[in-house]
Amino acid sequence: MRHPAATGALALLVACAPAVAPDPDQAPAASWTERPNEAATHFRSWHGPDAEALLVLGPSADTLARLLITTADPAPAGPCGGAWTTLRPGDRGMVLLSTTHTAYIAALRAVPRVSACAWPDRQRDSTMRAALAAGATAGLAEGEGTRLEQLTALDPALVLHHPFGGGVDRLPPQHVAVPVCEYLEPHPLGRAEWLRFFGVLTGTVATADSLYAAIAARYRGAVRTAGPDAPLVFIGSAWRGVWSVPAGNSLMARLVADAGGRYRYADRIAGGNIDLPLEVVMADAHSCTHWGVLADVPALRTAADLPGVDARMLNSPAFRTGTVFVANSAEADLFGRAMLEPDVLLTDLQAALDPAGHPAHRPTYFRRLPQ
Repeated sequence: MRHPAATGALALLVACAPAVAPDPDQAPAASWTERPNEAATHFRSWHGPDAEALLVLGPSADTLARLLITTADPAPAGPCGGAWTTLRPGDRGMVLLSTTHTAYIAALRAVPRVSACAWPDRQRDSTMRAALAAGATAGLAEGEGTRLEQLTALDPALVLHHPFGGGVDRLPPQHVAVPVCEYLEPHPLGRAEWLRFFGVLTGTVATADSLYAAIAARYRGAVRTAGPDAPLVFIGSAWRGVWSVPAGNSLMARLVADAGGRYRYADRIAGGNIDLPLEVVMADAHSCTHWGVLADVPALRTAADLPGVDARMLNSPAFRTGTVFVANSAEADLFGRAMLEPDVLLTDLQAALDPAGHPAHRPTYFRRLPQ
């Protein structure tokens, strides 16, 4: 479940055909040292004496991109097999085709390197909005033809995109497509750790490592263990009359568990969201102690205003006792800045599940709703 701008960006396909993933047991060349990830599983990075290397992995651990960043001429061989795309440090700007990438770039103070971005009216970061207002960053049109013309007119750039859904196979040849798969990470710290990917890409490795270490420490310090009487939590979203819920192996399920709750669908493993019949949703409205909704609704005031809420749900325990909460992308950067603040997501969720234990909490992403 993503912000509409992010959903649009998912309609972009990687520019080159996926290659065979490297053997994880294959030892890298002696000159390369891998930087081990703590939680992220869809990228790998190495450091060499004259180069940095990034590998992007898709949902089945298939290799989507191999990027070699070096000043050496000729470029060294990569740390594992396959063809590597060679880049010179800092010689290209960046084009962002998803709003979700802005938070990472802004956190590393690399917005001045962004020559263009998609969905300019949906950019929430103040530095990106200032760059757009000043004309330092161009806003890309939504229409495919017009956007292609704009990309053709731009100087060579790294075009950051979500690789599944179609689109960048028509990328002008002066650009290099860089697939970004942070949304495939099921752990909140896995998504935050993509800061380190962007750190290598922008030459800000030390800053990225430091920022991520602080994020991870805050998150681990906020984790709580659910007891047998912990809140039983429903979280879902409704679109055109259909309710969808995150699978038990999703980021939302992990957040509920780490907040000290029991997620209703923790035992349902799937590759994406699970669509539910209204009858099941109605039953869960009466069995769950807490009801959460992911929404995109401006000026949302009460639980009764939530999309998909049937009048019969208003008599369920969660609605009667006021334990309904929302994460509303219309009022918070739920699919951008929130990915770098998993500890804030976690404490928001804890306060929604146990308001008496957090009387002074000021919500950022999750907030309770009156009926």
